Formats: sequence, structure tokens, C-alpha cells
Amino acid sequence: MSSPEKSASFEKKIAKQIEYYFGDKNLPKDKFLLQKLEEDNGWVTMDCLMTFARLKTMVYDLIGHALRTHGTGLMEINEENTKMRRVKPMPEINMEYNLASRNKSIYCKGFPESTTLDELEEFFESKGKCVNIVMRRTYDEKKNFKGSVFVEFETKDEAVAFVASKDLKFKDNELTYMSKEDYFKGKRAESKNGEHGATPTKDHNKSTDKEDTQKDEECPKGRVIHFAGAGDQTTREDIKETFSLETYKVRWVDFSIGDKEGFIRYENDGDAEKALKAVLEKNENKVNLRGVETTLRVIEGDEEKGYWKKSKEEFDKHRQRNKRGGKRQQHWKHGKRGRHDGHSNDEPPVKQAKPDT
Repeated sequence: MSSPEKSASFEKKIAKQIEYYFGDKNLPKDKFLLQKLEEDNGWVTMDCLMTFARLKTMVYDLIGHALRTHGTGLMEINEENTKMRRVKPMPEINMEYNLASRNKSIYCKGFPESTTLDELEEFFESKGKCVNIVMRRTYDEKKNFKGSVFVEFETKDEAVAFVASKDLKFKDNELTYMSKEDYFKGKRAESKNGEHGATPTKDHNKSTDKEDTQKDEECPKGRVIHFAGAGDQTTREDIKETFSLETYKVRWVDFSIGDKEGFIRYENDGDAEKALKAVLEKNENKVNLRGVETTLRVIEGDEEKGYWKKSKEEFDKHRQRNKRGGKRQQHWKHGKRGRHDGHSNDEPPVKQAKPDT
């Protein structure tokens, strides 16, 4: 490849990376960037962007030229070449949007653990235009790549064509792949029937993901809605009243007054999506909590696993505190120690931990 070709390829990667940061998938949940946008009428400085790991070696002129030459029109750069902002309006993140996203997405595994994001992008771009790639990682401190991904293509037809492909390989590794919808259907069936292995698509899937299966069997499916946007005085009771339905009862709300987001937990697998649809229909597709419009989505995949993992950890901590509190009560009864009013010295339970998003 000649030098000009290398330069153009490199600039395309820069433009794509920046547009990912400000894209529909990342920006709505990127608290740091959203805060920066509020500070300067939607603008973010080049200095700020160059603190990001994948941009820190860049220079202003190169970033600006890359966006102007290879960008899709998502971003605008000021005349001084010192800051930029998104110019296309954000889509409304609702049930229809999430359903369309899932229908354009696939699950694929079989990649070596050493695979990089750049390598994945190059592989999937050869199959269609990619909107987003999620590298699934372990839950320990190392957060190693597990060899499986969720990929969203620009169109449903591209996703369908990928799943219909025959015997796809990556560096001689045979890949297992299916639609994202089929992947979660398989996981729900495992949870209900105690079976192992996701529902295969045709004969592409010749192995089982034991690690995923073991973890998923412990993780309820489709019970949790995430909400973002709540008035300052919103209470748990407000949320329960809004989201409890005759058919779908709210079992728990992870939220404290003053928070801007939280989680709503229902009783049975699959209830969250049905309840969300019913709540939106009841409220003409706009839900408000104390005057603030609320964005809603059903959590799934790694986010869902992370939620239940942290919920269990908090439950175990709370149970241990209660045990210690019981022992202190016994000591007090026998005159050994404790508050004179007979109450436990236990601290109140901490707020439910929130999973990473």
C-alpha cells in the first residue's frame, strides 16, 4: 500500500473512532461526554478528546482533516480547529429503537482472546457496515476478552446475510454465529429447561459455551428495566406507582431520592419487556417522573449479568450485617455491650449497587 493510501486508511479510522464516541450507541450512556456537552453548548475541546486512549497520540490538524475528509457529517468542527460537536439530533431511545437495534445485531464467538478491536472491525467491515461491536469480557478484575462479540450492522439485511453465511472463519478459527435474538431465545430456554448451549442456527454452531451457560443459569432473564431521567423529588413509591401493572408487578426498585437513573425489577423472566410495552402504551409513549421525561430500556447481555452479580453481592453483604447485628443484640441482652436503648448498632443497609453501563 502506498503512503497516501496508508494515510487515508489511518484517517478513516480516526474519523470512525470519533464518530463512535459521539454516535447513537455510545453518547447516550457516556456520562463524561454528556457533562462536557452541557458545559459548552454541545462543544467538546480537542484537548479533552486527546485524553482518550485511542486519540492521545493525535494532533489537532490530523483529527480535523480526518473528520472533514472521511466523516459522515455527524460532527462539526469550529474554524479554529480547537473543538467539535455533534450536529445530527439524537434518536429517541425507546422500545421501538431497541427492537430495531436487536434485529440488526448478531452474536459471534470463536475469536482468540488476544484479538484486538481493530482486527474485529476489519473482519466485520468486510461483511457489512458495522454500527457497533461489543467485546464480551470476563467479570473478574482482569476483564479479559472472552472470544465472543455482539455486533450491530447498519441494516437488518446485513445482519441476516451474515447469519446466512457458510463456514465463516477468523485466522483459521471456526466461528459460531447467530442472530442476537436467537442467542437470547436460547439463553431463556436454558434458564427455563435447564439445558446447556444456546439454540443453534442451522449447523454453524458446533460447540457450547460452558462458561456462558453456567453463569446464565444463575442469572434471571428479562426482568429489569433501566430508567434515566427523574425529578429531584422522585421517590421509590412514585416509580412503583408508575410501573406496577395488574399483570406485571414491580418487585424491587434500585433508586434513592436525588438519583437521576435507576432500575426496576419485575417478578418473572420476560416480564420487563412486556411491562415496558404496556407502560408506554398506557402513557402514550412518554413516561414522566415528577415532571422529567424518562428514557427506558430493558437491560440484557453483559449488563444484565453485571446487574444480578452486584445485586447478589449487596444482598450477601446486607445479610452478613444482619447476622452481626443479631449477635450484638444478644450481647446487649446479657449486659455485655450495646446501646442503652436496646437498638442494634448495625448500620442501615447501603443503597443497591448499580451495574456498569
